Amino acid sequence: MAWKIKQKEECWRSILSLCSHDEIPTLLLMSGGSSLRVMYDFSKHIHTSLSHVTIGFVDERFDPTHSNYAELMTMFPDVMPTLASRGATWIDTRPHKKNESEMADWYEKTLLLFASYRWIILLGMGADGHIAGIFPDKEDIFMKRFVATKRWVVGYEANTRFSKRFTLTFPSISRADIILAYIAGEEKKDTLRTALFDDLPLHDCPASFFKNTSQPCEIYTDIVL
Repeated sequence: MAWKIKQKEECWRSILSLCSHDEIPTLLLMSGGSSLRVMYDFSKHIHTSLSHVTIGFVDERFDPTHSNYAELMTMFPDVMPTLASRGATWIDTRPHKKNESEMADWYEKTLLLFASYRWIILLGMGADGHIAGIFPDKEDIFMKRFVATKRWVVGYEANTRFSKRFTLTFPSISRADIILAYIAGEEKKDTLRTALFDDLPLHDCPASFFKNTSQPCEIYTDIVL
């Protein structure tokens, strides 16, 4: 079993510890949603140099107003300038290409520049089991788009409010040296239990990735399983 359950309040402390080794070039990628709060807590407690750290997002909405990058700026306006003042470099993932596919091409080329870095990936989980903006879907579409691919990033349309998106694929998420999952709220209890203890396929419950990944996976939650 590669995953471990930890208290949700420990998540920012783990990021703090992982980013405190300034001799290790590090790529820190986060999701949106509750992950933004984790980054806020992290920014309030970091007092060392982050000149070795580059920060971006695992997944993005192709929406200039509601991209994860823009929402972080709106919800927690001090986070980016605070971490930048410590030397961190931000990858601006706000839409600046014609469509989500062109953004995916741009982001993949950008991430290739960090192939030799240590990767830390911070994920969340939706009540439907989606992670990294990857939602349950028909098996053939899901596997071709997100699993059986050489792409690091893909652009696509999801059946959700912000339909146009681009996100890392499972092969690129699996490049992570460690995966942190921040999952809060009793409404997600049944889904998390299913992801960790049942045998639903990935296309039905993308969060089952937490159980199946060979990478170290730490799950920070207030849910008692």
